[in-house]
Amino acid sequence: MAYHRTGKFGRITKNLEALGHHASMDHMLHDSNQIATLSAKERASYVTKVLERMVDAIGEEETEEVMMACGRNCAGKLWSRFVADLRDSSPTLEAFIKVLNDQERDYNTSFSFDDDRKKLTITRTRCVCGLINHAKETYSNARYCACSRGHFMTFLGPVFDVAKITQTGSLLKGDPACVWVVDIERTVFDGI
Repeated sequence: MAYHRTGKFGRITKNLEALGHHASMDHMLHDSNQIATLSAKERASYVTKVLERMVDAIGEEETEEVMMACGRNCAGKLWSRFVADLRDSSPTLEAFIKVLNDQERDYNTSFSFDDDRKKLTITRTRCVCGLINHAKETYSNARYCACSRGHFMTFLGPVFDVAKITQTGSLLKGDPACVWVVDIERTVFDGI
């Protein structure tokens, strides 16, 4: 069976394959080629259905892994290069955070450190995912949010040795902002 393989949704198809879920793909993606004909709101709703099918077929943890892989792919080389360029032009971690906040202001995103520089808090009042932003919907579950954690793992990679990212707020759940707490092992400014 042929599955939709392009755009944001195509990342789901490709990551299901890459993570070895071939046997369950017909169940999860049997109608995926319709996505190209759907409105933005309908696409977001359709992806929610696919995520439910994924949980049914491969479980919650594997679904989260697929979505994190999608986020890593979405951030990819472009966003990693953007962060690396900011890093290279910043003499200190504090200078890097300042320039990053200046650059990310247009995306309604702010970055702040705790006092010991072991936790970075990211606050964003607009979803990382363009698919969600175009849909303008709130969902009762936030399975999409695993994608954002994968995105930030890649996005922050040129500067931080990230131990873990925990999401404590989600626009999709109706919170006023998405909030991620990033546990930092080291930074390039510490000599990774």
